[in-house]
Amino acid sequence: MINKAKLIKKVSTRVDGLTLGALSIVYDEIINAILDTLKDGEEIYLAGFGKFSVTEKKEITRITATGQTVTIPAQREPKFKFFKTAKVDFA
Repeated sequence: MINKAKLIKKVSTRVDGLTLGALSIVYDEIINAILDTLKDGEEIYLAGFGKFSVTEKKEITRITATGQTVTIPAQREPKFKFFKTAKVDFA
């Protein structure tokens, strides 16, 4: 698995002129911009990669194994879908 530090290190080998610290700031700001945009209810299209969006989940009521009724409140959930052009041959 790759984490934030390893991803930044990998990107640093492909980009000249930016320190690991600068790339870390760019990474954080991209993530924050994506989250802020989704919180505002907007979609994000990244050409050749995919689309971030938010789905609305309705309130649902479930009965547990013990017979109790539990209500799960309505909520918004982030969603990501890869574009077909982003598919990679993993074979």
